[in-house]
Amino acid sequence: MYDYLRGVVAIKRNDSITVDVRDIGHRVHCRSSEIEQMVIGEEYTFYTSFQMNESGIRLYGFLDEVGLEVFEHLITVTGIGPKNAMTILSGCSVSDIVQAVQMQDTDFLVKIPGIGKKTAGRIILELDQKLDQYGSTTIDEVVHVPSKEDHIVIDALMNLGFARRDIEGVLETVEPDMGIEEVIKYCLQQLAKEI
Repeated sequence: MYDYLRGVVAIKRNDSITVDVRDIGHRVHCRSSEIEQMVIGEEYTFYTSFQMNESGIRLYGFLDEVGLEVFEHLITVTGIGPKNAMTILSGCSVSDIVQAVQMQDTDFLVKIPGIGKKTAGRIILELDQKLDQYGSTTIDEVVHVPSKEDHIVIDALMNLGFARRDIEGVLETVEPDMGIEEVIKYCLQQLAKEI
């Protein structure tokens, strides 16, 4: 239904937020660790997964594509639904889950709320090769949560026709002490080289 939503956070709850997209409020269920980082009144982009079952319709959102992809892998595991997957992802980082699966570390997985020994075994068995694409040594960089300043830069450059993925790649090379105008100028120079 939706690949992503871009809007202003209007309301924060323990496990969900309301995102105002052109005066329409969308309830989006998010990881608690991401909700804590959000600021009411600020604009964010949420990569979303639309889920419908007997308990209703829910929209799940993540501030990065890797979080969304791991969520969608988790809900393919027998016995894990969207709510359980979100509880799992709220209980530890994405890189921790990936590393636990790659190392077949059931002891770590059973410490996460919502995971028992059988479920931990199924996660390792069913996701073993699916999560190989997320190298545990680099995933912390991949799931970097864009700051308020990053969002300003991303939106400005996307309005000029550049692809979000390319912009985010260049942002990873920006010096931390640069101002927004300097960052935009730097990104334009780098992105122009790739054209």
